[in-house]
Amino acid sequence: MNLDDLRSVQSKERQKDSLQHLRDSFYEDVGEYVAELKDERDRAAERAEDPFSSEEVGRLTDEIETAEEVVEAIYERRMGKLVKRASLAAAGMPSDEEGLTAEEQDLFEDLVDRIETNKSHVLDVLAGEVDGNAGDDDPTASDAEAAPTDTATGTAPGDADAADDDRSASYSALRRALGRSRRESESLTLRTYVWVSALVGLLLVLTVLLALPVWIAETVGHTALNKISRGVLPVVVLGLLVPLFAPAVYVARNHRRGTATRRRDAALGVAGYLYVFSIYLALVVSAPAEFRSEPSGALAPAIELAYSLPPLYSLAVPILGALVIALVQRVVR
Repeated sequence: MNLDDLRSVQSKERQKDSLQHLRDSFYEDVGEYVAELKDERDRAAERAEDPFSSEEVGRLTDEIETAEEVVEAIYERRMGKLVKRASLAAAGMPSDEEGLTAEEQDLFEDLVDRIETNKSHVLDVLAGEVDGNAGDDDPTASDAEAAPTDTATGTAPGDADAADDDRSASYSALRRALGRSRRESESLTLRTYVWVSALVGLLLVLTVLLALPVWIAETVGHTALNKISRGVLPVVVLGLLVPLFAPAVYVARNHRRGTATRRRDAALGVAGYLYVFSIYLALVVSAPAEFRSEPSGALAPAIELAYSLPPLYSLAVPILGALVIALVQRVVR
């Protein structure tokens, strides 16, 4: 069992409307393969001076995550087909039960039994032989109602921890995507953009953190509309981060799915650099007159054009840059 085997199974499962035949121990074999990778990663981490910067540890981590994602996609694809097959079997129609894994065979038999039982119950209800409300007591509903909530926030005690976990998971996923795209891409343009996007992203975050007290102080005593407009500024700045990291995330996903090419990686890198330039142009367009200097050099015509645009256009430029990134991901192969 290896990653190529899993991707082959995934590809065949996508192409077929019916379930492809898998050996009984398929999921067990995948579990053993992932466990071996984790053991190998642990040994590599022990050998490395710094496990967090080790290329081998990073490669094994990427392979583990990819294997888990691919097998989950295989499972979800097969479940849809399995439910359809169970429905046909419960209706008395011929159904092929071969080619299922041991876990799928148990689920298939349970589904058929449950569908047949439920169908019989519904028919009895329609015939007036049983009370349709009988057995509707849902213990999970009472459990949900009994769950304590925070009277101050109206949320369950675990909700705050769950939100923190989600934020940590998002940061971890972004860090892995940046690392994978930098390691696996053959495009120098894309690899350098990964570092540039990380640096620009850090500068944007620092800008918000340092400017936030000033923005808050300047809203004191102003109208509600002025306060709202200034309060939106940090949100807009942080919103620039999503397209900024999009090329690296796209590349990491493409490599995970086996759809990456050097040409596609390079195109996404170029689109990323164009987006960074669009941020610069947005700052030029929105710059107050007292902060504008006389443009010179190769960019002078572009800067003069940016100065002539209304400040509202400063939002349109990054939006256009973000659309270019999405278009490249969709069109370039």
